[in-house]
Amino acid sequence: MTSVTDFYAALDNRSLKIGVVGLGYVGLPLIDAFQRSGFACLGFDIDSKKIAALNAGTSYIGHIPDERVQQWRQSHRFRATCDVSELSQADVVLICVPTPLNDSRDPDLTYVINTTQDIAKAL
Repeated sequence: MTSVTDFYAALDNRSLKIGVVGLGYVGLPLIDAFQRSGFACLGFDIDSKKIAALNAGTSYIGHIPDERVQQWRQSHRFRATCDVSELSQADVVLICVPTPLNDSRDPDLTYVINTTQDIAKAL
């Protein structure tokens, strides 16, 4: 993508590829929303069991049925991976990793910082 105009055009015509890092209770429903809106999505997680399940058309989150994941796969607009370098294929990367609270009830941003550094290396 070479300009903001190109970005908005890709957004309007649904040709924008969305990358989502962290396929838990935030990331997977986010992918579902983008899939329902017609966008191609690349899901990334460090948990190879999650990746294998999703690529086999199986959900591990109760409110997202297997059938929905199977629809994503059949549409050829979704793939999950553990390979962070594949995020370079995405036009947009959204980070959905845990931010647990520390003892003083402030969010621990360690996961966000580490994920951002990994993405930067991959790009």
